[in-house]
Amino acid sequence: MKVEEIMTPAPVTAEIRGTVAEVIEKLLEYDLSCIPVVSGNEYVGMVTEKELRPFAFPLRSQPDEVRDYRKSLLTKISEIVRTDLPVVHPEMELVAVLDLLVDSGAGILAVVDSETEALCGIVTLRDIVKSVRTLFDD
Repeated sequence: MKVEEIMTPAPVTAEIRGTVAEVIEKLLEYDLSCIPVVSGNEYVGMVTEKELRPFAFPLRSQPDEVRDYRKSLLTKISEIVRTDLPVVHPEMELVAVLDLLVDSGAGILAVVDSETEALCGIVTLRDIVKSVRTLFDD
C-alpha cells in the first residue's frame, strides 16, 4: 500500500509569514493538534502543540504579563516552525512511512511531491492504523 492511498489530501495549512495567533486560531477552528507550514505551495515545516506551549495564557496574570502575552502572539511562525521532521512522498510504501513515524517520534508527517516539494497531504499514525484495519475486514 502506498502513502497516496491513505493520506489526507489538501490539509489545513499556515503560511510561513503568519503569526502564532493565526496558528492557534486555525488549530482551534479545525480541532487540530498540529499544522503544516508552507511558503506558497512549498512545504516548510510543522508547528505542533509542543512549539506552542510557551504561548499558553498565563493564569493569575498581572496587567504587564497580559500585555506581554498579547505581544508574544505576534511572533512569526518562522521563529517556531519545526523543520527537522522527515517528509514522505505519495509513492512511498507504508512500511517505510511507519518506520519514519516511529523513528521521529512524530504522529504526523507531511506528504510532499517528489519533484516540486509542494505539500500534497499529510499522513498520520492513525491513517496507517485505519488502513491496516481494513485488511482485516476482507
